[in-house]
Amino acid sequence: MSCNLILQDFGGTCDPGSSISGYVVCTFQSNKNIRGLKVKVRGKEYTAWNESESYTENGESKTRDVSYSGHNTFLRIDIVLLGENTMVPGQYEYPFTFTLPTNLPSNYEGIYGHVKYSIKATVDLPFAMDYEEIRYFNVNARIDFNQIRSELPLAPISYQDEKIICCCCCASGPITLDVHLQKEAFVLGEVARIRIVVSNLSNENIQGMNVTLIGNFQTIISIVTIPSTKERAESVLLASTSDTGVGAHGERTYDLELQIPTSAVVYNFKQCTLFQQKFILKIEARIGGCHTNMDVKTYVMLGHIPLDDIQNQSIQNTPYSQSEMSTDPSSKLSDPPPPTYSDAVRAPSSESDSAWVNFH
Repeated sequence: MSCNLILQDFGGTCDPGSSISGYVVCTFQSNKNIRGLKVKVRGKEYTAWNESESYTENGESKTRDVSYSGHNTFLRIDIVLLGENTMVPGQYEYPFTFTLPTNLPSNYEGIYGHVKYSIKATVDLPFAMDYEEIRYFNVNARIDFNQIRSELPLAPISYQDEKIICCCCCASGPITLDVHLQKEAFVLGEVARIRIVVSNLSNENIQGMNVTLIGNFQTIISIVTIPSTKERAESVLLASTSDTGVGAHGERTYDLELQIPTSAVVYNFKQCTLFQQKFILKIEARIGGCHTNMDVKTYVMLGHIPLDDIQNQSIQNTPYSQSEMSTDPSSKLSDPPPPTYSDAVRAPSSESDSAWVNFH
């Protein structure tokens, strides 16, 4: 007996909302009672890692490895091709067709887990091992800004950081860092335009300005739920640009451009509960001497498909206005609220992530 799963005109990758067709070929050499023939389509996410933990046994401190894991099935499609029956010798073909939901996440394979899709054909045999065949496939779930238009942070926004430099118990004037962004949502290949206004009233030199975008597929927050909820995350530098600094008691305005690489891997984790992806834009002023640097951080959204209207193009190309360049401290946002994110890019999930503006 055999069970073969054949997909028609399918290259192994599809978009959410696609229809997939195929048929199951069953061959029986003798009479066989079966409980049924089914096709099961599944989308699953899985996370796992081991951690060492300390414990005390009989007054002695010891360590042991603890296995953490998380499982979630976000897609279930069951197709019954044949019910309980007695099959006579011969070869049988059973066609099937199904349509995927439109809100599926992307495939993902990482250090701490994966998101996978499968199609499995099963001949259910009573009191015996089932005959089955499985095929894995990929879903190319691109992030379309047109579908989440209301969630996109497209308005100009400003952030501010201020630092008092102390040396030998004597404080000099403050260093003020004002950051102006035209928006906080970009598609791959787009240029992010950033204006930075630095006022250095201290006695220390600012050695340089760095702008970095941290993200890519390694900036994945992986979550386990068994035996308890834990998270792990890694970050990779996605893009960066820099410029020279500002001397003591000096001022300078920077107009920097940060190219979002088209090669960046951006996942759509819609419907996932065990994976999140975030992108952080960081503007840093490197201060000389033994002083810690200043930085401003904010989350940005990255997608694949831009808005298709003229209004979006005008927002992207609008130069900085005089109101955005106001030096009135009351016009600055010293503690900007986190923007609203779709499931594609989630808000921070831990207390440490909630520090949107950091100053040292």
